[in-house]
Amino acid sequence: MKIVDIGCGPNKTPGALGVDRVDCEGVDVVVDLAVFPWPFEDGEFDVVISNHFLEHCEDLETTISELHRI
Repeated sequence: MKIVDIGCGPNKTPGALGVDRVDCEGVDVVVDLAVFPWPFEDGEFDVVISNHFLEHCEDLETTISELHRI
């Protein structure tokens, strides 16, 4: 099972690929999450985790679409 943790910061979910815009411990992929599309394939992940991230998004509709896409 392939898991991604979007906006993980230093609190990445164990076993997940950590993605954030800030390069810190636990982040595996640094990407500006306000720029779409994100650098992942359609359906690349089986599980998408995102804790304490959505409230920081300027374009919530597109962000939710990206979470669904990947």
